[in-house]
Amino acid sequence: MNENELKVSLGNAISHLEKEFQKINVGRANPIIVSDIPVNNYGVTSKLDHISLISVPDAKHLLIRPYNRSQVKDVMQSLSIHKPELNCQEEGDKIRIIFTPLTSDKRKLFVKDAEKLAETSKIEIRNIRRKFKDEIKKSNVSENEQELVEEKLQKIVDLAITKVVEMTGKKTKQLQQV
Repeated sequence: MNENELKVSLGNAISHLEKEFQKINVGRANPIIVSDIPVNNYGVTSKLDHISLISVPDAKHLLIRPYNRSQVKDVMQSLSIHKPELNCQEEGDKIRIIFTPLTSDKRKLFVKDAEKLAETSKIEIRNIRRKFKDEIKKSNVSENEQELVEEKLQKIVDLAITKVVEMTGKKTKQLQQV
């Protein structure tokens, strides 16, 4: 077992969760919410942030300015398909997204989404642990040494799961703020 490899794998799982949490709308403008939306770019699918400038003029608005003005309609269509809950308004060569305050029902729904993402992340961490345990069992080490390595593995995994729980608590608290 390579401890650095384990830490990198667990770090990647936690980083992925952080990125997914950033995509959850908390009622404030955040470019990450729309940056990964696929848009038809002359027959090729591209991410929105690759074909346009996304800016935050204030806490309640996002402005999307496609580099090519003729793509405003394509961007609007992609936004309506992939993020229908957003309030998008076309303003000539740009698109304004207005973030309205979240209702309590929406907040509860987003909290459930965050909890699902956290559970998926925990499953991923457990799968990483299983993979490394299998590697330990296949190696030619004594049972005592194997137990010590597995204990160390479990401590590292426990830290990663604790981090996921902390992140989920923080996101839940953020979503429940009015």
